[in-house]
Amino acid sequence: MALLVPAIGVASSYVAWFAVDATRNLENLRRRPILADTVDDAQAKIRELERQIILADNAAWGGVDLDALEGLQAFFDSGRSPALIRSAIVLDEDGSILAFVTRSGDAERVRFRKVFLERILPDLELDHELVGRHRHLHRSYAGGSYLVSYLVRRHRGARHYLCLQVDLERIVDVTLPALFADIQGKRLFSVVDEQQRVVFGRDLSAAGEFVVRLQFPTTLYGWRLDVAPKQAPVIEASAQRFRRSQVSLIALSVATILVGTLILLYAMSRERRASQLKSEFVANVSHELKTPLSLIRMYAELLSMRRARDSRQEADYHAIILREAERLQALIENLLDFSRMERGKLAVTLERHEIGPLVARAVELFRHQIDPERSALVLEIEDGLGEIVVDEQALTLALLNLLDNAVKYGPPDGEVRISATRRAAEVRLSIVDRGGGLRPDEQKRIFERFYRGENAKLQRTRGSGIGLALVKSIVLAHDGRVEVDSVADRGTTFTIVLPVPREKREVPQGDPQSPQSMVGPAGSS
Repeated sequence: MALLVPAIGVASSYVAWFAVDATRNLENLRRRPILADTVDDAQAKIRELERQIILADNAAWGGVDLDALEGLQAFFDSGRSPALIRSAIVLDEDGSILAFVTRSGDAERVRFRKVFLERILPDLELDHELVGRHRHLHRSYAGGSYLVSYLVRRHRGARHYLCLQVDLERIVDVTLPALFADIQGKRLFSVVDEQQRVVFGRDLSAAGEFVVRLQFPTTLYGWRLDVAPKQAPVIEASAQRFRRSQVSLIALSVATILVGTLILLYAMSRERRASQLKSEFVANVSHELKTPLSLIRMYAELLSMRRARDSRQEADYHAIILREAERLQALIENLLDFSRMERGKLAVTLERHEIGPLVARAVELFRHQIDPERSALVLEIEDGLGEIVVDEQALTLALLNLLDNAVKYGPPDGEVRISATRRAAEVRLSIVDRGGGLRPDEQKRIFERFYRGENAKLQRTRGSGIGLALVKSIVLAHDGRVEVDSVADRGTTFTIVLPVPREKREVPQGDPQSPQSMVGPAGSS
């Protein structure tokens, strides 16, 4: 038992992990072929865009004559200059500007010159560059994004630096639309800048894990290209529903395992408790059977050996044997009825009976089973109770069980009061003792089979623990109920409440508040 719960917990965790991992692998298998095509398209577009930028750089450098820099502006103004190049700057070995031409207006020209000298030029680290090496710098400065291509040339023994500003606005407005025109019908795409802002295309957050995200490797390396299938949002929504359903099923499975484990533990606990109660029941019943049998045998032997002093003592011995035989018979009948109740075969034969005489007969029958010097029985039956529909034998058995409990748990010389009254459509049969009473928690469990109160165990009072369970079963078979009202050290009242037949539910004659005593105390004789 100590290892069962941890073992089930570990098994449940493994099942959950395995199911989640299998779901993840299944989704990966579904995404793989879709993403493979998307990656191919994205890489092809990146290669093409970088090729166009590098071709524009080379074309621009081809128009730079270090011996005739005054002709650089004319080259830019002619149609031979690549449209992707916005500005060109030539620096000497000391970093001084030898030539600066641009297609921008005066304000933009001044701003770029300032940003270039103060921010961009220090980041180029031209002194460490190799001659003839084509490089790019792509960063954000002063709230704007700049792509600068630069090259080191040696001319007449001195190093010269050629720097080009790539026109990013033209790339976004002209180059990218033309580049992606052929895949617009099957792909979603966007170009995202350093601040994660979409500079071209549309936001692809709805496409989820079906988006391919690739950085530009050499030119626009501060930007990223996102490409997804045209139906990516629909596929992603379907994938999310699938994930949620799988997670729900996994959670439900684990919860089912855990709940099943708890139910199993509860059932095992109840079974263990029931087994313990049955063991106590067997011991109690054995003791209950042994006591009257021992008395019967002892007094029978005394009679057979003629040990009685006189006829009066002989009559006492016969009375004891008779009383213990009746007690033994009652116990056996209880056991048989309880066995039938356990099998669901406890049946009652309902007939009309006068309730007053029925209760009186039960009390008189019980009177012969007890020691008249130990307890006094006081019977109070209200006039005009009329008839009810009951099984006389079953109801008598219920009353005898309640009376037996009242005598056993009451004080040695105490009084047991029995009353029968009628309230509207109900007949109430109450049995009151003056014993130690029941705790509130015991009152909730007192009608459970095999259950015995704390006082019964401490005082080692005889009993099997089935009497009250049998009483409740009999009363329920009559569509009635059993009520218990107990106060510590003041006694306990058990009340059987039975319905009156509908045609007999007239108000009884006489004053219902003043029941007439039919039988006096049993111990008075």
